[in-house]
Amino acid sequence: MALLEKKVLGVPVGKVSDIVFRGHGSETVIASKPASFMPGTDSVSVARRNRFGMAVKLSHAINYLSQLKHFWNLYGNDSNKLRSPFNKMVKGSYPNVSDTNILSTASLVPEIGFEITASEFTLADTGITVELNAIGNDKGIDLLTEVSYQIAAVVFLKTPLGDSAAPYYFLHKMSTSGVLSLTTPITVTIPFDNIEGQYFNEYSVNKGLISLITLNVDGQPVRYSNTVQSA
Repeated sequence: MALLEKKVLGVPVGKVSDIVFRGHGSETVIASKPASFMPGTDSVSVARRNRFGMAVKLSHAINYLSQLKHFWNLYGNDSNKLRSPFNKMVKGSYPNVSDTNILSTASLVPEIGFEITASEFTLADTGITVELNAIGNDKGIDLLTEVSYQIAAVVFLKTPLGDSAAPYYFLHKMSTSGVLSLTTPITVTIPFDNIEGQYFNEYSVNKGLISLITLNVDGQPVRYSNTVQSA
């Protein structure tokens, strides 16, 4: 235990790593965190930790997709850009998940992108099938530079059918590239491999999230759409 004499940062109270700051009259006492320290076990504390865990898992799935990671790396003001893309994903995901689910507001991208809508979005143990309505010429896309596209997809699986599976699981997939059209529907099939198909079949509830990424002639990402969720 020690006393903090010069309070250049005010009067600290709380915990930093293994150090605890406590107020004692006009003094600030610095002590080691007790070895017996245990996180809160009340329902609110448990739900808060589980919610954070859900945000981290979703962010891991997004982070695996390099095209999405590119945009998260660019996102934010100058000070925010010092954070890693993954940290920005976690911060962005946390308000859009609960302790047991991802919400209808969950997004794969950092901000609102150009609008896409889907006439079909189905999930099966063989993969993902998406049919997008024609994007339209009013989205600011320049076909002279944005010549192709990819679909980034994350699939959330919950309610395991057996005792051995985790409470939930995420799959992350990227489609092959296709020629970008603004006036005709876009149909994409993203197959699962055998292991991904087995994971899919271990759960009774699933939800898919996709975003369309436009690419230049060198295959580099240019812009992204909003996130569309399956029913």
